[in-house]
Amino acid sequence: MKHFNISYNGYKYAPETFNIFVNGKLYAGRHTEEAAALANLIIQGKEKEAADMIKRNIRKGYKKPEYITIGFYQEGSASRYFFTRQLYARRDDLTDKLRIYKEYKHFLESNNCIVNTYEVNAGEVKPGQISAPKKQTFEERADVKRPLIIKLI
Repeated sequence: MKHFNISYNGYKYAPETFNIFVNGKLYAGRHTEEAAALANLIIQGKEKEAADMIKRNIRKGYKKPEYITIGFYQEGSASRYFFTRQLYARRDDLTDKLRIYKEYKHFLESNNCIVNTYEVNAGEVKPGQISAPKKQTFEERADVKRPLIIKLI
């Protein structure tokens, strides 16, 4: 089992000045909720409880919550997809993930699965002749049967 060398410094009457070090590296700097909670435990004389809290967080791999969004592949493409950053959920919240999936799918279906529409003017240019360009309209559609999960950074 790994051993932790925990040390700290700071002013007794100002918990916001505390710095906590684990094995010589800064663990919790200033202006974090965790640092304030640890500093309060140390000031109260509960160093063992503060050390246990640090060890517990290190061992469980303390992470910030990851956020995801739902996207849909483009119709007829295996590599292009569409998504929105306005709808997102925590990775571990199943009900919220289902909500954003249904909401985005409903939005796409209400627009007939059309995400982008663009128009291209094509034609030939010959000196002295004027020819009308041919207009072509292209639509990019989302395939609502092929969703994917996208991590937001």
